[in-house]
Amino acid sequence: QNKISSFHEIAEKYPFVRILDKSENTSKIINESDFVMSIHSSVLFESIALGCPGIIFDLFDENANIIYYEDVCYPDINLVIKSLNDLGKIIDNPNKYKTLYYQRRDDYISKYVSTNILP
Repeated sequence: QNKISSFHEIAEKYPFVRILDKSENTSKIINESDFVMSIHSSVLFESIALGCPGIIFDLFDENANIIYYEDVCYPDINLVIKSLNDLGKIIDNPNKYKTLYYQRRDDYISKYVSTNILP
């Protein structure tokens, strides 16, 4: 519940942040978004597939097992934020973080394409 209220606080602070309902068409929303932020979800994988930078929301450092060991969130590609200050840096300089994201994504993909082995 604390995590959900944190998302709502962010949405209230930044009018361009939108919390989606589960019934919404995620592909359409991702294609219209500059970034996608999630705690841990398949939406982070969808955002990679659709070319939209993902932000892994781990303010309380409670999801390390899911994020890093179950490889659900692709932390080698998506940006991990550990504080609202980290989020503020992305908001203040989105192009810098989009460039970083795309470089990480391309490096990740080329690593596996060159070896013909997918994770």
